[in-house]
Formats: sequence, C-alpha cells, structure tokens
Amino acid sequence: MKLGYLLLKFAGFAVLLFVFWIYILESGYYRLLGHIAQLTPFSYGDIDYLTQKGGEIVFRVFAIKSDLGIEVRSITANLVLFWALILATPFKFLINRLYALIGGTILLFGLHILAIYFIIRLYVQQTVLLEGIKIFIDGVLLGLVPLLLWFLFMDKRVREKLLTF
Repeated sequence: MKLGYLLLKFAGFAVLLFVFWIYILESGYYRLLGHIAQLTPFSYGDIDYLTQKGGEIVFRVFAIKSDLGIEVRSITANLVLFWALILATPFKFLINRLYALIGGTILLFGLHILAIYFIIRLYVQQTVLLEGIKIFIDGVLLGLVPLLLWFLFMDKRVREKLLTF
C-alpha cells in the first residue's frame, strides 16, 4: 500500500465524515455526552446536564451554584479523524474494521468524558495541577489518541508495510 494513496483516501474520508458529523451526528453526540457526563462520579457534588447549544454543553454545577458552558467541539474533533483513518486503512476482514470503529469510538468517548471532568474540576477548584492536566489532555491526548488507536486496531500486515515504507 502506498503512503500517498492512504493519505489521499484519508483526506477524502475526513472531508465526507466531517460534513456528515457537522450536519447529522454532532448535536446528538453532544447530548449523549452531556447526559453520560452528569452520571459520572464528580467529586464536587452533583451536576445536571441542562442543554446543548452549538458546540457547547451547559451543566448546572451545584457545588458552585452556577451554570457552566463547556465548548466541546475542540474536544470531540478527534472522532472524525479516527473514523477517517480506520476507513482509509485496508483491513483483511470487514468485521475487524467494524470492531475498530466501535472500540475506538467507545475509548474516545471515555476520553471526552475525562476531559469534561477535568474542565469542571478546574472551574471549581482553580489549581495549577488541574490546569496542567487539562493542557496535557487538550494538547497531547486529544491529538495523539486517534493515531495510537489507529495503530492499535490496524491490521498487522498493513502496520508492517506502513512502518517499513
């Protein structure tokens, strides 16, 4: 498999999936993210998911008696990149591609919940350590995890060809 052909397929899938994401999937995913995030055990009392508007999820945080809007577009953008990487890469069996898409999406969803957790903790607690963790998640994990998951789920023979190019 040629690297240039893989990159071309990736770009095509990324554009198509991005349009599909923006117009069809985005708001539903944000609502799901908000509902699941309110069920996770945050250490500062209860939070309630209020609404989703645009690329923002709004929570009521009872510990600070305030509403908090979290811009999640930058957090969830890695889903489209991961899906495009998986769809552009050849797999020996279609079921393996399906497992990769489902497994990676679940793992990325967990990362998105973790990112929301640290944003809320940072807003409530205002510590330098939490600021550093949030910067690490935003700057490193959200960009690197789709590539790591892609290598994890990639077919072994394709990975060998890609790494030896």
